Amino acid sequence: MRRLELLSLDFLSMSMRSNVTLFFGIILSLIESLNSNIVQISMLVATAPIIWGMTSLIMPRLMSKYSVYQIVSAGAWILAVSAALRLTGEIFTLFFFTLTLNIGIGILNIAIPAWVKQIAPNATEVLLSRHYKIMLLASGCSIIMSVVMLETGSDWKWAFAPWLVISLLGAGLLTFVPNELITRSSKIIETTSNSSGNRTGLIIFILFFGIQGISSQAFGAWAPTLIIDYGFTTLTSAIVCAILATMGAFLASKLLSQQLSQAKLQMYLKVASVLLVLGFLQLFSEQLPIFSLGLLLIFCSQSIIFLISLISIARWSNDVNQVLRVSLTVQGFGYVIAGFGPICVGLIRQSQGSWEACIFFMIICTLAQFVFGRKTLKVSH
Repeated sequence: MRRLELLSLDFLSMSMRSNVTLFFGIILSLIESLNSNIVQISMLVATAPIIWGMTSLIMPRLMSKYSVYQIVSAGAWILAVSAALRLTGEIFTLFFFTLTLNIGIGILNIAIPAWVKQIAPNATEVLLSRHYKIMLLASGCSIIMSVVMLETGSDWKWAFAPWLVISLLGAGLLTFVPNELITRSSKIIETTSNSSGNRTGLIIFILFFGIQGISSQAFGAWAPTLIIDYGFTTLTSAIVCAILATMGAFLASKLLSQQLSQAKLQMYLKVASVLLVLGFLQLFSEQLPIFSLGLLLIFCSQSIIFLISLISIARWSNDVNQVLRVSLTVQGFGYVIAGFGPICVGLIRQSQGSWEACIFFMIICTLAQFVFGRKTLKVSH
C-alpha cells in the first residue's frame, strides 16, 4: 500500500466516526436546545446507522458502473462536502447535511474492506485494525471537544469545524492517487450464488452484525448520559467515554491485527462476550470501582466483537468483488438493525425512568450476538 493511500485512509478513518459521535457528548444539551425529549433525540441519534444501512440501496448501481477506488472517492467527497455545507445555516441545514454526510459514511463503510483487500491483500487485517483504532480515537476526541466547547460557552455547532478540515484532507488526497491504481481497480462484476448454505450463512452474518450493533450503538449513544446519572459531570463523562473507547480500540487492534486462525477468533469472541455480560452486570453496582471496571469491560469487549465482524467480511472470500458484495449485504441490512438500538434504549429509559431494564436489554442482545457470531465464524474463512 502506497504512503499516499495509507494517509488518505487514515484521514477517512478520522472523519467517518468523529463527524457523528460528537453528538453523543451533548445529548442532554440537544434535548434542552431543541425543546425535545429522550425518545426524539434517540431517533435522531439512530438515524446515522440506519442511513448507513439504507445506503446499500444505491450501492448496486454504483458497483455496476464504477471501480472500488471511484466508489471510495465518491463516499469521501459526499462526506467532506456535507461536513462543509452543514455549517452554513441553522438547525435544519445542520441536520439535513448530517443526513447526506451519513450517506457518504455508509458508502465508505461498505467499500473500505474491499478497497483495503485490493490494495493491500497481504496486510488486510493489519490495516482494518488500524482503520478501526483511528476511528475510535477520533470519536473520543470529538466527544471531548464538543463538550469542552459547550463548557466554554461556544455555539455547539462549531464543534463540527475541526472535523471538516480532516474530511476535506481525506477526500482531497484521493485525487492524487496514481492512474495505474485507478485503472487496476476495475468495475465490480455482478456475482450471485445459488447456494442455500451461502445464503443462510449471509443471513446469520447479518444478524450477528446487526445485533452486536444494537448493543454497541445504544451503549455508545447513551453511555455519557448513564455516567452523568451516576454522578459525574458532563465533561468528566465525555472524557471517561473517550478514554475507554480509545483503550478498547487499541486493545482490539493489538489482539486482532495478526492473521489469526478462525479458532482463535472464536475464542476471542467467546471471551469478549462473557466479559461484556459481566461488564453490564457491574453497572448495577453503587461502588465506583466496580462501576468503572464494568465500563472498561464493555468498551473493550464491544471493540473486539465489532472488529471480529469487520475482519470476517474481509475473510469471506479471496475475490475483492465478492468481499464488496458481502460487505454491501451484511453492513446494509446490519446497520439498519443496529439503528434500532438507541431508539429501543431511549424508549425503555423514557418509560421506566431508570437504566436497569436498558442494561438487561443489552445483555439479551449480547447473548444473541454470541450465538450468531459463532455460527458466522464457522462460515467465513
